Amino acid sequence: MRRFLCSALLVTAACAGDSSTAPTEPDHASATATTAVTGWTFETSLPQYRPNAKAVTVSGIVYVIGGGSRTVNAYNPTTKTWATKAPVPDALSPNGATNINGKIYVAGGFYGSSTYRQSVYVYTPSTNTWVRRAQLPVALARFTGHQGAIIGQLYVYGLTARTDGTNGPQKFFRYNPATNTWATLPVPSYSRWGGVDGVVNGKFYLLGGRLVTSTGGVRGTPADVFIYTPGSGWLKKSLGTGWESDLAYGTIGGRIFAPAMAYAGDGGSDNMIGVYDPASNTIVRLNFMPPMRLAPIGTTVSGRFFLMGGREYPPDPFGGDDYNCGYGGEPFLTTSVLTYTPTLALR
Repeated sequence: MRRFLCSALLVTAACAGDSSTAPTEPDHASATATTAVTGWTFETSLPQYRPNAKAVTVSGIVYVIGGGSRTVNAYNPTTKTWATKAPVPDALSPNGATNINGKIYVAGGFYGSSTYRQSVYVYTPSTNTWVRRAQLPVALARFTGHQGAIIGQLYVYGLTARTDGTNGPQKFFRYNPATNTWATLPVPSYSRWGGVDGVVNGKFYLLGGRLVTSTGGVRGTPADVFIYTPGSGWLKKSLGTGWESDLAYGTIGGRIFAPAMAYAGDGGSDNMIGVYDPASNTIVRLNFMPPMRLAPIGTTVSGRFFLMGGREYPPDPFGGDDYNCGYGGEPFLTTSVLTYTPTLALR
């Protein structure tokens, strides 16, 4: 599989505007994806472009939230239909969306390039309503937020947002829905921008992304995974390789899946599916991906991975089996939705 060097382009494109307005170029998803979708199934496309949105599943329904707007769309995989739900009170690109006891928690986010949200909203699907809860202690910088639930409590990691637009120190918080209060927790030994998160067996995992410089910039990829266990704190394990940023991800069967990802182990990147296995602390690379996507939306439903929207790279005009920015040109916004069912044995 051909390698490509496009890390700078990945970061630049991800930080482009957050508008959900359709671009002038057409949506080429159907034309480009059909040549490389082994193991993948097409679902009904998103109703609109949703750059930098987040998704979560509640009772088998996929909820796609925000993306530089207040929009909330819900997808029913059984009927393959989308419905529009009550909008988020603020227009934002969320740090994350987490299911806790059947309710969706959205803790902060950003809008555009300089507006940061500390607001915390909780959505109840049965009543189609949002309520505001105690806000985040600080605003988190763009593309740095991660969140997940352990034993009914919400954990949020991210870099603080400085007034000059640079990334500030890392922070880690826990929110207790029963008391509507936040607690500040110890942080890992170094901070990271972007990357992947997941909760497996009551532990919060952070891996991939980019290292943060003393001036708030970003550089190479960290080759470690950080693991937080309530009551014990953080543990760092070496992976021997780094994962890129701007990934879709989700947890299936005790493993963290990151399709549509750039793999940066040797200075180059591949279009592939990466699977992190906490039990063995290894990354498994699965079969070839659909066309390479930048900043897509990811979630899991009944053992399937949903890959939605983002920006898709055009195909290799030289006839290769990969899609990359080195050959196909600039990525374009897409509404395409694909699902992947893992073939490897899951715990």
